[in-house]
Amino acid sequence: MEVVELLSAITSGIRMLPQLILVGTLSPLAAALVMRTKSYRPLMWFSSALGAIGAGLLSMLTTETNFSQQYGFEALVGISVGVMITVSTIIVQFSTDRPDLAAATGFQTFARQLGALIAIAIDTAVLNGHIDPQLQLYATSHPSSPLSSATLRGQIEASPTTVLSSGELDPDTIEYVRKTYSDGFSKVFVVAAAWFA
Repeated sequence: MEVVELLSAITSGIRMLPQLILVGTLSPLAAALVMRTKSYRPLMWFSSALGAIGAGLLSMLTTETNFSQQYGFEALVGISVGVMITVSTIIVQFSTDRPDLAAATGFQTFARQLGALIAIAIDTAVLNGHIDPQLQLYATSHPSSPLSSATLRGQIEASPTTVLSSGELDPDTIEYVRKTYSDGFSKVFVVAAAWFA
């Protein structure tokens, strides 16, 4: 939202609320449903499938996407994550003897956090693996462009919001950088959809 749509950090955070609110509100509801039905597999299958669909739909966003569509796609991912976080913890608690419950739950939380760190590293590699060649391609085909400077391209990759709002780039270059990042984020969401699946 900050790079592609050029929104402020606060506005971007507000636009993430559909996902975040659903994560927070569905976690206790999912726990109650599991405790009532004593069954967690249908919820895990449903939430994983919903997450894959939501991430797949998010991969189709472009610089031209209507924001109301984005809200709906975020909501699907929020539902998925809100259910999966709680249910995966309950699965560990259901399948562990009481004396080992604290250790098992702690390890499950650790494993989830470690997985998130690895996923962030992979997503960053996927994004940068798309951005760098595309910016170089533009610099090669437009030798008079500001992107012909390797230093500026590095600054864009390090802090795109800072460079895009600095006034150093002409409107055509800004549009190209926005589209390049949009395409890169689409690839990241394709990876996320595969992980959900």
